[in-house]
Amino acid sequence: MAKIVIAGKADCPAYAKVEALADTMVTNLPHFQLHKIVKLPGEWSEWLEETCKQNGFVYSQHKGSPLIWRELIDRGGRGFLIGGPEEFKQYIDEYYGANSDIYDDELAGKVAEENLATLIQDSQDQKLNQPANLINICITNSSCPLAYQLCSMLCSHHICDGDVQLTLLDEEGTQQAAGVALEIMDMCCDHIKPVRVTDSPTEAFKQADMIFILDQFSSDTDIATIAGHYHKYAKLLDSITASSNTKVLVYGAYSELAVSIMVHYNKCMKRSQFCSSHYYNEQQVKSIIASKLNINPANISGVAIWGEVVDLAHCKVSEYQGAIVGPPHFSLPLKNCLFDTKWMEEDFFKEYSLRSSKEGYKDGRACVAEATSLLHHIKDWINGCDTEFHSVGVVSDGTVAAITDGLCVCVPTHYPGGVPLVASTNITDNISSSLTTHVNQLIQLYQKALSAIG
Repeated sequence: MAKIVIAGKADCPAYAKVEALADTMVTNLPHFQLHKIVKLPGEWSEWLEETCKQNGFVYSQHKGSPLIWRELIDRGGRGFLIGGPEEFKQYIDEYYGANSDIYDDELAGKVAEENLATLIQDSQDQKLNQPANLINICITNSSCPLAYQLCSMLCSHHICDGDVQLTLLDEEGTQQAAGVALEIMDMCCDHIKPVRVTDSPTEAFKQADMIFILDQFSSDTDIATIAGHYHKYAKLLDSITASSNTKVLVYGAYSELAVSIMVHYNKCMKRSQFCSSHYYNEQQVKSIIASKLNINPANISGVAIWGEVVDLAHCKVSEYQGAIVGPPHFSLPLKNCLFDTKWMEEDFFKEYSLRSSKEGYKDGRACVAEATSLLHHIKDWINGCDTEFHSVGVVSDGTVAAITDGLCVCVPTHYPGGVPLVASTNITDNISSSLTTHVNQLIQLYQKALSAIG
């Protein structure tokens, strides 16, 4: 048995006439099989060319609307081209002897307008009814000022295509997190779902796609307390069998140690699912250099941080008003723009050490900068970024000779396809020596933490 396929643009009067004739045949002939394909005007040309190629029709001979062909039901293969509206009328007259003049031109035009309006409305309804791409984000220590600023930025920026479900973990049971949740809902952001607040890490981590660990410890906190805290998180992530797509981003003091401990005790997640963020440290370096050169920090790139050591060998500057200028994409190495050797070797590192030693969590302005850096980091991680490397704490696989396998250390990293990958950059002997010192100190701390856990 054969069926007739009619296809056309929604706003085409000729298609409206053919459709009416075909509907009449279906009503009068129970075995008359019909299939309709209606396309928006902007989709028609591309669809028509592709369909002609697929069925072996000569596209150059039929570029208008509608297109009608006959094909065998459940047989497969190419269809048999009938042609346009005139050929279809002739086909109906010869095979069935039916009257083919149903609509006049004026009525066909009105039906075409109605067809277009209906198709547009159906397309909009279909988009609204499609399930949203929902990303679940959990934020620990949600009562701290940084979490407040981060929530605000997640509401005002779309980090991905889809909606965001925020879960605020407040283990201390204070009312501050609940207040943050109310403020978020007052913002009436269309992509933010109702915020959840909980004091249970197990509930917070369930079905989480992204976990921001913002827990803070003072410098005099016992290492056993820190180790036990992150050991608990590692076991919780194991117990709930976290998704292979879950991303855990740690920020703050002891972030490298935290990632190292969680990776050691977590058996169900990959190493690449854990990172510590050092974008803020990188931004501090850019800010200091930009202030010296009197330019925007956004015009500085290529800042690398190895452990705690700043490497400016690959640093580049754009839009600098010096002896050599060029278009916006033109850049120069930092050494060709900044000639103050004394400042580079002494004053710069003093200023960076001073800024790094300050506790930004207690400063509202610093929290905004830190939250911005975290937002930038997670955007790169989710959407991928292979054009520029950034400073990220990743778990070593032994690729960098100075870093022990399984230890999390800050290195230049980029995100091709959303997967953290250590950038292939050469380091000087001085930086390598300083990095080795930092790694040895971290190993001692790491071993002490493992001993405390037992």
